[in-house]
Amino acid sequence: MKSIVITGASSGIGQSTALLLASQGYRVFATVRKESDAARMPAGITPVLLDLHDHRGIERVAAELPGEIFALVNNAGHNYISPFEYFVQEPARGLMETNFFGLVSLTQKLIPKLRAYGEANPGERARIVNISSIGGLIGIPWESFYHASKFAVVGLTESLRH
Repeated sequence: MKSIVITGASSGIGQSTALLLASQGYRVFATVRKESDAARMPAGITPVLLDLHDHRGIERVAAELPGEIFALVNNAGHNYISPFEYFVQEPARGLMETNFFGLVSLTQKLIPKLRAYGEANPGERARIVNISSIGGLIGIPWESFYHASKFAVVGLTESLRH
C-alpha cells in the first residue's frame, strides 16, 4: 500500500484530499495540530500531530513515519491580514514559518523516505505536491505576507521540479 503524508488535514483541501486518497486505497498520514482534530479523523486515516513551527516535531514525525513514502502533499497554511504599514512581526513571521519554512523543513526531512520509495519500486517516482494558491501569482493589498509566502512556495516548487 502506497503511503502519503498530507499536511493541514484538519479541514478544507487537506481534509478532502485525505478522505479521497484514503477511499482510493492509499495509506494516509494526515497531519493536524490539535488532539481534537486527530480524534475526529475517520477510520483509514492515520492522524499525525504536527505543528510546522516545531522543527523538533518535524524531525520526530519524519523519524516515525514508515521507511517509504510515495507522496508528500504540503497543504498546511493560513493567512494574516493587515495593512503593510501596520503589520505585526510575530504573526507575519508565524505565517512564513507555517506556509513556507515548515514546508521546506518537512520536505527536506522526508526526501530520504521519498527516495526510498523510488528505489524499492523501479520505474516509479515519489512525488512532492506543494499546494499554493492564486496568491502565489498575484498580490493584493492587506495580504502582503500571505502572498510573499505563496510566491516563495511557487519558486521553491519550480526549483525542485528541476
